[in-house]
Amino acid sequence: QTQVESLRSTVPLQIRQAVRLAQEQQEAQVRLLAEDSDYKSQQIFRQFQADSEKREQMTREIQAWSDHCTRLKHEIVGLEKAIQGCNAQSAKHARDTEMDVARVEGDIRRD
Repeated sequence: QTQVESLRSTVPLQIRQAVRLAQEQQEAQVRLLAEDSDYKSQQIFRQFQADSEKREQMTREIQAWSDHCTRLKHEIVGLEKAIQGCNAQSAKHARDTEMDVARVEGDIRRD
């Protein structure tokens, strides 16, 4: 009888303690999961930021190369025009020289 009475008073207490312990363990587990999740999300965010900075750097480099290529294209176009101008002047000079030679030859033949 005494044992039954003792069990009646201790069993509910033990059940409450077991429930409290289970709740504490669950809460601890949830906290650990939340901390782990937070840590992983921070890692992902840092990696995203690092990747974003790399993408921005690559974009700047690509833009710099694009600008450089545009400048080179303008220089090449300018050089082509200069060469065409020189060729035109050379052709005119050659025609003028031929005309001068023909005129001198004509003068020599007449004399």
